[in-house]
Amino acid sequence: MPDPITGDLHYREGFSDPAPYPALQVQGKNPYYARLLMEDYAGPSGEMTAANQYIYHHIMTDSAPEAADALEKISIVEMMHMEKLAKTIRLLGVDPHVKGGPEAAAWTSGSIQYGLTLAQRLHLDLASEYEAIYNYEKHIRMIDDPYIKALLRRIVLDEHLHVKHFKQLICRFDQES
Repeated sequence: MPDPITGDLHYREGFSDPAPYPALQVQGKNPYYARLLMEDYAGPSGEMTAANQYIYHHIMTDSAPEAADALEKISIVEMMHMEKLAKTIRLLGVDPHVKGGPEAAAWTSGSIQYGLTLAQRLHLDLASEYEAIYNYEKHIRMIDDPYIKALLRRIVLDEHLHVKHFKQLICRFDQES
């Protein structure tokens, strides 16, 4: 049975699509699919980078509480994506560590884009969401497992919602910072 999204610890109303997530399962162990998901999990434009970038931007956004709140909530949703991807990577037979090795390169904070102003940060965050969507859609085409495809498609719903939020924030705060 699909996970009810509203019961998830990381759910943030208005910042995560209300559609349920599919049950986390895979057709079988597959290191190749796990490597692809490691890119989404801890790659340069993956969920680990997004969660850390957005929480940093949240911390640095003292002058705009509305933007700070949105950044925090979006960061928490990205953490939910991280958890679901990590569990799926494990189901595929691979340890979802981020230290690198034969399955994936090491995650590095060097992928985080900091920006100097709120406007710069929001533009960086919007670009990060577009890159994540591009990578998820590429992996959906490359993976031939309906369970994984369903998970990635569901994550993409949240990413599109984040694009909408970042565009609204940019319209509001682009001239103020």
